[in-house]
Amino acid sequence: MVLYCAKRDDYTRSRISQYRPAGVVRQNADMPRLTTPAEMPQEVLAIIDVIGNHVRTEILRRLCTAPATAVDLASEMGVAHSSVHRNLLRLEEYGLVVADVEPGRRVGNKVVRWAAVPEKVEGLGRRWIEYATGS
Repeated sequence: MVLYCAKRDDYTRSRISQYRPAGVVRQNADMPRLTTPAEMPQEVLAIIDVIGNHVRTEILRRLCTAPATAVDLASEMGVAHSSVHRNLLRLEEYGLVVADVEPGRRVGNKVVRWAAVPEKVEGLGRRWIEYATGS
């Protein structure tokens, strides 16, 4: 399974590496930096980037059970609607969730129901487990 986001070709490197303008001192400079192992495949980095967030993981878990709106998810999870919406869009970029309304038609007070794509979620989990267990 290949996990790729067309909108973010180098997103993992840009999220892991902290690019700063010249002269800007990194806060907590004495703290060790989180580094990425050189041998870690880009696909695994992408998986970690997608599901390494507790809100996205919980959204996936709930949507694998039943479709829901962002408002319903936010209410059930006790999270801000804007956070749920932002994470749903991120999951949609990777094809892990789908909406019943096309992106260009989500305007105004349009109610959008979201559902997980269980096969893709399971495939993503299997690939992570394969890497983590060395299989």
